[in-house]
Amino acid sequence: MKSIYTILVSLFLLINGNSFGQSLAFTDVLNNAWGAPNYDLTVHAYIINTSSSSIRIKMRSEVLDSAVGSQNYFCLSLCYAPGTTESPDFEQIEAGDTLKSFKGYYRPNGALDAASIKYTFFNINNLTDSIQLTGHFSPSPAAIKTVENNRLQLFPNPADGVLQVNYMQKRIENSSIFIYNSLGQRIYSEKLADNSSNFNIYINTSNFINGVYFCSISEGGKLMRTERFMVVH
Repeated sequence: MKSIYTILVSLFLLINGNSFGQSLAFTDVLNNAWGAPNYDLTVHAYIINTSSSSIRIKMRSEVLDSAVGSQNYFCLSLCYAPGTTESPDFEQIEAGDTLKSFKGYYRPNGALDAASIKYTFFNINNLTDSIQLTGHFSPSPAAIKTVENNRLQLFPNPADGVLQVNYMQKRIENSSIFIYNSLGQRIYSEKLADNSSNFNIYINTSNFINGVYFCSISEGGKLMRTERFMVVH
């Protein structure tokens, strides 16, 4: 018998255009993302195996609405490049366990059009056992003001051989730039020149393996901003 909590979560998801399956359910859902049009907008959810046995799942994405020139990608433990619509690898969820690695990303590339993407998670041994989540993405010019005085921009994204890092701040003192891989391991660091209001750095990514990375700026030992980027060769 499903718990009262699971039933309430299921009702919430149905109201918001999502679903629950025979042995799969959502929790900790964030399916409405708002932000500046030049940054990735992110939705996420946890997937619960409500059955008494382990299951293997995959997921696929379907763009319902998006702006011309925009991009989208997703992570399910591993992160896949824009253009991937179905995860090539399965994830195993043990009975009663929760998979917490799903994130869906939408990159407006400056566009202000609202977008929506449907994500379907399915049991590879029982295709009728599936759940769906619709992510709603709302780029807004109002969000630009929150980042314009502390701006970190990465080009191109995804990167191949070189990543250009641009950072703007009123004053930069005792600052450093760090690159982390998806496991949280620091793979690059560089101290920045003091008293500079902005800088451009070119980082060689030709030896980075394909995947998702995080670029962070610290000032005086305090983390100021982190942006996500991908490397695709």
